[in-house]
Amino acid sequence: MPEGKEGYTPEELKMEESRAVSDAELLKGGAEYEDHEGKKLLNPTEEQIESLREESADAVFSRILEESGDTDAINQAEGNIKNEKNRSYYGLESAVYWASQGNLKRTIAYLAVAELPAEIKCKVLGLAELAGAEIHYAEKGDEWSKTMVESSKEQARMLFKCK
Repeated sequence: MPEGKEGYTPEELKMEESRAVSDAELLKGGAEYEDHEGKKLLNPTEEQIESLREESADAVFSRILEESGDTDAINQAEGNIKNEKNRSYYGLESAVYWASQGNLKRTIAYLAVAELPAEIKCKVLGLAELAGAEIHYAEKGDEWSKTMVESSKEQARMLFKCK
């Protein structure tokens, strides 16, 4: 958990905790922190990178949904688009809207019910996570938020590579 966690939402704190657990797993597998222009960035091993690339987009999105999904939000999203003729378009449009608002939970919910290939869902989620971190940094401007943006860039890169 970050120091000075006041002013952060429970969702932001949960996201940071999830990221810390993910980083710990990578570190156990041989990843190392490297100094990059005064910032410590996690550098996974080549084997870890290849393993992440081989993980299917369906598995990646299912794991994200399991870790970060909100059943109530998913049920609400399902109810909102159940009568839409083009569930793919409406689900994606809604996911992008919630991403622009910095609401990762609703972004995930609409992606979960949208009839889209998992690869597209992963890419949208990568952009949403990065956008959310940058919105947070723009509002707070503190060092922890800046670190979140850098970490989110790494997460987005991994999500873009899933097939």
